[in-house]
Amino acid sequence: HERERDGWPPAGRYSQGSVRNAYIKAANRLRFPYWDWAAEVTGTRGIPDVFTNNTLMVNTPPYNLPTRAANPMRAFSFTKTTGTPFGVGDQYNPQNGALYAVPPGSVYMAPGYSTIRQPTRGYATNDTLLTEAVKISALTTFIPGVYELFQVPDFRVFSNHYATAPIRGYQNATQFLYYASIEGLHDSIHRAVGGLGGHMRFNTMAAFDPIFFFHHSNVDR
Repeated sequence: HERERDGWPPAGRYSQGSVRNAYIKAANRLRFPYWDWAAEVTGTRGIPDVFTNNTLMVNTPPYNLPTRAANPMRAFSFTKTTGTPFGVGDQYNPQNGALYAVPPGSVYMAPGYSTIRQPTRGYATNDTLLTEAVKISALTTFIPGVYELFQVPDFRVFSNHYATAPIRGYQNATQFLYYASIEGLHDSIHRAVGGLGGHMRFNTMAAFDPIFFFHHSNVDR
């Protein structure tokens, strides 16, 4: 965003006073948020509500009044066509509603359709399945996976699916995912959130899902 003279938009659009100054101060200190998928609470509650609620209450300028708005972190709505359907009226086209089937390759999207997670047959996010998938993965993979990562002393092994050459003490390090790595753990979050056919599952489409950036901020930190 282009910075305003007295704060980041929309903070600078609040009416003069302590509230406006507080928002400008907060905006200037803002850092990338992250989703800590290895926190213990993930194993008991699954994906945070902020990513699944359809709407949010937000305080809006100029008078800091609470307003209900569509939740931008639940999904992204496409404005352009992406990918190519296999044929007119085929099962991989989300416009077919209940006849929709998970595609074997990249996802075709038409304008007006949104990103989905753990999709149903009728092309919609299955929130129950999503929550359970994340809870189970947290307990079996995310949380123990982070612990295992910090037992790996060589950064080349820690950071990649596999090292480019055998490393002393890691004779099998050329074997894909033989050892715990941040990249391998990163992949498991994509699988748990995307499921079979959700956008997080596809390399070419994952970044359209808003949760992608919260996930990658956590990986980076």
